[in-house]
Amino acid sequence: MIVGAGFERVFEIGHAYRAEQHNTSRHLNEYVSVDLEIGFIKDEYDIMKIEEELLKYVLGKVEREGGKYLELLDAELPKIKDEIPRIDFNDVLDILKSKFGRTDLEGDLDPESEKEIHQYCSEELGSDFLFVTNYPRRKRPMYTIPLGENGTHSFDLLFRGVEITTGGQRIHDYDELVENMKYKGFEPEQG
Repeated sequence: MIVGAGFERVFEIGHAYRAEQHNTSRHLNEYVSVDLEIGFIKDEYDIMKIEEELLKYVLGKVEREGGKYLELLDAELPKIKDEIPRIDFNDVLDILKSKFGRTDLEGDLDPESEKEIHQYCSEELGSDFLFVTNYPRRKRPMYTIPLGENGTHSFDLLFRGVEITTGGQRIHDYDELVENMKYKGFEPEQG
């Protein structure tokens, strides 16, 4: 709403609380999130670049100023070489099929497949981070800009086999939003 009111870049850090049970490592009842709402971007890759630079900054700061704590905890920080690898969702499915025999995946990745693509990314690309791009249209919110017939201008960031962020470019055209709402099975005229 603030972006719609004229602020071109809104950054929010805040606590989120959910009052439901969960039984996966992917859904926490309490967490701190960073939300970016940015107007006038070329595409979702602009958002990924901001996120990548933020991660490099935070990891560098922890390394410079928290060395004694890392040593005390016997913890090793992940490294981001030049840039975080980016793999199209459909290519991820192909990799999972050819390397791990996964033929049961269609519209989304399950926790096991996220671990498997991390194994591939770690061994083949030397990275603990991976951006999976172009998620299927049927699995993303109605306000995500379609990419072709079935894809979207969206991404997930995986870290060591766990999704840690999700993002995408939002529709800003009224007619396109109405069309996408209908694609998702909503009837905008019904309020």
